[in-house]
Amino acid sequence: MFRSASIALRCLVASRRGFHSRAEHATWVRGVVSSRMLKPAQIAPAAQIRSPFLADVDPMIERLQLFACPKEAQQVGTPEASFLQATYPLSVDPILLRSVSDVNHHGPGGDEKWAGFRLSKFYEALDALTADVAYAHTDGIAKGLALVTAGHYNSVKLGRTSPKRDIHLRSYITAVGNASLEVRTDAVQEDLEGNEKLVNVCHTMMVALDAKTMRPIKGGVPPLVVCPPSLSLDSEAAAERLELAGTHKEIRSRRAKESMQLRGPHSRPPTQEEMVQVHELHRAATKAAESAAPRLNLPQTVEDNTHHSSAIVFPEHRNMHGKTFGGWVVAQAFDLAMFTAKYFVGGAAFIPIGLDEAIFHQPVGIGDMTRLDAKVVHAGGDGVFRVFVTVGVIDPRDPTRRAQRTNRLMFVFAADASVQHRVLPVTYFNIVVHVEAQRRHAVEGLNKERMEEINLFLSNQNP
Repeated sequence: MFRSASIALRCLVASRRGFHSRAEHATWVRGVVSSRMLKPAQIAPAAQIRSPFLADVDPMIERLQLFACPKEAQQVGTPEASFLQATYPLSVDPILLRSVSDVNHHGPGGDEKWAGFRLSKFYEALDALTADVAYAHTDGIAKGLALVTAGHYNSVKLGRTSPKRDIHLRSYITAVGNASLEVRTDAVQEDLEGNEKLVNVCHTMMVALDAKTMRPIKGGVPPLVVCPPSLSLDSEAAAERLELAGTHKEIRSRRAKESMQLRGPHSRPPTQEEMVQVHELHRAATKAAESAAPRLNLPQTVEDNTHHSSAIVFPEHRNMHGKTFGGWVVAQAFDLAMFTAKYFVGGAAFIPIGLDEAIFHQPVGIGDMTRLDAKVVHAGGDGVFRVFVTVGVIDPRDPTRRAQRTNRLMFVFAADASVQHRVLPVTYFNIVVHVEAQRRHAVEGLNKERMEEINLFLSNQNP
């Protein structure tokens, strides 16, 4: 049934180079859910050697259960051949549960947390899992490749997770290029009836580099083999994932051409219409500030909702390449985004609902002094708001120099609209990021049904 919708969406994206409405984005979400890879019938328990990156960075690896397809059951080049599953047995391991639990609000009995598996842990684990899957597909270690993360994209929190049931993280290849791979990671949990439910998803772009020169190697990534239906139950879903990967590529291309990033090689200013909207925001803020008491509708500036953290990167945070583990960076960014979000809503109930993107500009070295800045840059008025995080490296020998940015991330949260303020960007940099978030909100916001589900969940929360 999804096949025709998937092809229609691909045609729309090819002509428009991106989502142009929430309806199109909702179609994409349905396609993501429909096309997920089911657990391959031939998978079996796997040793840690099958997942060296995860084993290298996760201190809880001994408590996890790893699964992969045995070599004798693999067809080289298929998604199943490099498939990897990490199961977190939360139902029977209280120590593991405590290590991944969220502190966000939940309903009576604690069984209905929105993020019972903390999203910072999800992003930390998937960064390692995607590396393991990419190296397995390319035989990268034997070939002298360095497979690096270019970015995480199109990550959506699709539903609540229970801290009382096991959760399975599944990573697998969805598409490949000459020197790149898209790897998808699903978080899956069984409901009370024993049916699997997709609760979180993220797509990651990996690039194959020569380990010595650190330059892309064209042809370094083998083709992806999609078996015919007679040989694989996953063939139709794999074809749908390939179409979705084409959608993702078109959207990244379009956004690169329309980028407003001040550091980018191609940078465009906001449109005249977008600047008029910012102008009207400032007009309304001026009017509210000059009105008689009580002034109940005063906006908050982006600067009012900006928070910082700093850290030195220690050897325990390194990956197998000797650089800082990207999952640790994303996890630190998410935790600061959570702090910023909770401050913004005044401690009221809120939930994380996605990650627009996490871009890796350059690696962070061991011993580097890092600075993270998080700010609420947009509140849509419907309960959805975005927190923008930048990560940079500071040179103590040149303290007046700006931090050299290594990562930029945009997280998405939701809370009751009544506990939020309008957000007013003041500096030009914050105007640019505000407009970027506004563009996202216009075409990738939640549809009415999803917003009603979230509002119902939030209304039942205990602070």
